[in-house]
Amino acid sequence: MPLLMVRRELVKNELANWFGDAYEQVEIAATYNLIVNAAFMVEQGLGVALCFDLGAVFDNLRFVPLSPRMETGSVLVWKKNQTLSAAHTRFLRHLRNSI
Repeated sequence: MPLLMVRRELVKNELANWFGDAYEQVEIAATYNLIVNAAFMVEQGLGVALCFDLGAVFDNLRFVPLSPRMETGSVLVWKKNQTLSAAHTRFLRHLRNSI
């Protein structure tokens, strides 16, 4: 089954390490930046998406964790001294409660 892979090079490298020697056989059908786009491609039958489980829910799709488990670091950044909108504040609260 082809994979939909995140576009970020650092994450790709971590996934390549997780796959080990089998990574040479991985068929990458597409790359993505937004999970919503990847979800649409999966629903269209393009392949399976490798992504973080942040609690997003999509009809007809389910999250299956990697085995053995893979853990990685992640960062979220924004401009210093910037006033955050209500949506930004709720998003940050959601992330803090999810982690």
